Amino acid sequence: MSDDLHFKATELFSHVMELPKEEAIQYIENQTKEDTELREYTLKLYLSFVQEQENFGDVTQEEIPVVTSPLLQKEITEKTIQKAKKRFPIKDKKMWLIASVITFLIVLGYVYGSVIRNKLIANETREHLAFLDAQESILNHWIKSEKLKVQDLSTAPTVIAIAQELQTLYEKNGDNYFTSDDRKLAEITQRLKKISQREQLLGMSIIQAKSPITLISTGLLDEDGDISILTGEMLAEGAYRNYLKVIKGETVFVPPMELSDQVFSLENELDQYTAECHFATPILVNNQLIAVLTMSLSADKTFSELFQNALHEQSTNVYAFNRSGIVLSSTWKDQSKGTFNDALTIRLKYNNRATALLDKVEEDLEENTPQNQGQILEGYPDYLGDEVVGAWKWFSDLNIGLIYERNKGEFYQSVYLFDVTFLLSVVLIIVFGVIIIRSDMQLNLLNKKISKLQQLGQYQLVEKIGEGGFGEVYKGEHQLLKQPVAVKLLKKELNGTDALDRFKKEVMVTAALNHPNTIKVYDYGHNNKQQFYYVMEFLDGISLENLLYNNKEISVGRGVYILLQVSYSLREAHQKGLLHRDIKPANIMVCNQGGACDTIKLLDFGLVKDQNTTMSQQTKINRIGGTPMFMAPERLHDPYNADVRQDIYALGAVGLYMFSGKYIVELISQKMLQGEDSIQSLLQDDIFERNDIPTELIHLFFRSVSFNVSERPTDVDSFIDALKSTAERYPWTADDAYKEWKKYDAYG
Repeated sequence: MSDDLHFKATELFSHVMELPKEEAIQYIENQTKEDTELREYTLKLYLSFVQEQENFGDVTQEEIPVVTSPLLQKEITEKTIQKAKKRFPIKDKKMWLIASVITFLIVLGYVYGSVIRNKLIANETREHLAFLDAQESILNHWIKSEKLKVQDLSTAPTVIAIAQELQTLYEKNGDNYFTSDDRKLAEITQRLKKISQREQLLGMSIIQAKSPITLISTGLLDEDGDISILTGEMLAEGAYRNYLKVIKGETVFVPPMELSDQVFSLENELDQYTAECHFATPILVNNQLIAVLTMSLSADKTFSELFQNALHEQSTNVYAFNRSGIVLSSTWKDQSKGTFNDALTIRLKYNNRATALLDKVEEDLEENTPQNQGQILEGYPDYLGDEVVGAWKWFSDLNIGLIYERNKGEFYQSVYLFDVTFLLSVVLIIVFGVIIIRSDMQLNLLNKKISKLQQLGQYQLVEKIGEGGFGEVYKGEHQLLKQPVAVKLLKKELNGTDALDRFKKEVMVTAALNHPNTIKVYDYGHNNKQQFYYVMEFLDGISLENLLYNNKEISVGRGVYILLQVSYSLREAHQKGLLHRDIKPANIMVCNQGGACDTIKLLDFGLVKDQNTTMSQQTKINRIGGTPMFMAPERLHDPYNADVRQDIYALGAVGLYMFSGKYIVELISQKMLQGEDSIQSLLQDDIFERNDIPTELIHLFFRSVSFNVSERPTDVDSFIDALKSTAERYPWTADDAYKEWKKYDAYG
């Protein structure tokens, strides 16, 4: 059944509703003598209405509730038309409707609970894991970079000389090395300190190759500032494990650890200790190990910043931790709340119990084949007592892990919103189900509602924003989605003319194009006055014509960028065998789409022509159309001419106008008045009042508008390639566009 048949039948039916039965049937037969299908369909509607009147004859007009939902109106209409001719006892009807609603709710609940809700949660979860993967990549890159740095330092002649000098002193003095010549150690400490300061390090140390004793260090200097209190100290268990790797030839990264885990006898020095991370590498001379070099970095200013820079929200937190549950990096949440003091002082505990996530980590690492990552989505209190969900990843080679936690309420926000939407939809379905059951579905009321609804489908017109020779353009809004759209409505007096053919063709062609620089068409149809309309995306922006009027002058980079985007749109049309034939500044929109400034959209495909269509297939719309200032001259002689170089001519004409403010027609007229029949001398004329236009761009424009078609670029790809070479020297970035839009408020 076509929409046209239904519209005609309901229109005819509305005239007979108040007539006696015999007169109504006679009227229908008289009006449909030449249309058997329309007569049968209209009679079915009328007889069904009569039967419904008999079944619900005791219901008065005032008792009939009005159904206001557009979706329900459409659903009710279709079902009424198809089912009204069947006679159901009212009780059976109600039971059938109730059973249908219950079944629908069960199916809807199952789909929601098992599919949609789980997918929403899964999408949020994937973001957590993807974030941890990204952080792992950042951490590995940083470690690799710092390892290269410490390796370079170990090969520096000054460092090698210091290591050899210390080794000589140690071999000479043995255990008396650290007390034999304080002045010498102080002098060596200062030399090493200069290297440390030059490299912007927290400190450097050189450790004996044969025993884990610190020969010299620039960290934790004594009160006189001459000799470090670490000098002469034996490495503790944590540092010793890494020391064993280094003397075997490895370069290692040592995450932040407590000072008592680094050296044995300085457990009481924690009050002056700044959390550090270390990089250690062997010092080799002639491939022989002579010492171990370590460089120290502030954990808060280097290691912690790797994770802090990734987040800037109080609802999220990311930090490193070790197997003992000690937080190794300062965290965004702590700093934002002002509760953070020093690294290595926070433990993953709440109310003296390990957090649920730390327990999860322990369980996994104790498995024979640990997964080394996981998550908790049920919600748990973190070490600050906030209810969060979290994900973690363990780096077994570093013996540390990374935790990403997010406020539980924010994590489930989309799910909660969907829950509310789902419950509201269930309530609405129940309410409307009751309304349907209790309503006397009189077709005259439905017909009035449907007619009103179908005026512009699901779109509500808001305001008129433009008018042309063929139609009017309105800003509209989708009634359900509340999404702004543009609605183009053909003038009623043009119905039945070739303008309607052009209008329909514009819809079909534009809908077939998918390029992001081509305006999108969403819908089309007729209103109740049989006016054709179509719905397209609403563009927040300004036409190139108005932009040039407001700016007076446009930069080379921006102009080339605009032409490139238009060319990309045209390339898709040309690849599909279509010509635009009406390219002009008024049909090029410079938009701001969701903050993406200078988004270019090509409009108005009403004069589009299929290159593959024969002349016999053309209609009146192939007569000369377009804008003379940008129209290729050959079209004046042959309206049926279909060559991509007509669009290229228009691109060149737009480019000339963009940078000179003059139309090619205007320039040609001047030459004709001077008695010339060629435009070649234009190249020698000073038509550009500005001197920043590159010569190759000017040549491209004049080649494109050449009267000799063979001299123009052969296709739009050639035009694009020529523009790209200019764009490389005159780039136009997203930041440039944003600044321009900030500068000119009128664009909005």
